[in-house]
Amino acid sequence: MRVIAGKAKGTPLAAPKLASVRPMTDRAKEALFSHLGDRLHQAKVLDLFTGSGSLAIEALSRGASSAVMVDASKSAIRVARDNAIRCGFDNKASFFCDDVWRFVCRLESSYNFDVVFVDPPYAIEDKRIAKLLEDLGSRLRHGATVCLHRERARLGPPRQYVGARSRGAGRRDGSEPRLLPWPARYRVLFERAYGGSVLGVGEITYEGS
Repeated sequence: MRVIAGKAKGTPLAAPKLASVRPMTDRAKEALFSHLGDRLHQAKVLDLFTGSGSLAIEALSRGASSAVMVDASKSAIRVARDNAIRCGFDNKASFFCDDVWRFVCRLESSYNFDVVFVDPPYAIEDKRIAKLLEDLGSRLRHGATVCLHRERARLGPPRQYVGARSRGAGRRDGSEPRLLPWPARYRVLFERAYGGSVLGVGEITYEGS
């Protein structure tokens, strides 16, 4: 595992020795960050279930201004911190060993994260992830970007998506089935399967914004 692009390109990253940690493939990671593009410039990043910290570190390498990494595992946080130091980003990163749902519920409604990565252990049920996305949607600003990574085998059949059709639009569009559990507050920008996993990017919207 390594940093793909940017200031720390090519730097090898360690992974926690935890069965629940399955790093995103380079192919999926490159697709995700290519899609994010300029959204990362000077972005404030939140990385939930950070594991090795590879997503937050990739974002910092590509121009994000800061990153907060959260994981319930002490060993994961230790590895993420070591990886950030190895890449020279320790002064831009903060680390919290905490339950992700508890951490999100403590966020102030005006907290200014621009990009959020949600890459949970595959065993966590969809309904819990949907609740987490709903909580994020009620606490982050209009236009914040949330990136979700899930195992395809644990997802149900495609569901009718009833989310915001376009930025600032109050109308709903349920025409396109989605695999990931996006709440209605999100406008889906990107969703695609890569091997055994599904990657999606959604934008938080508010009625009348």
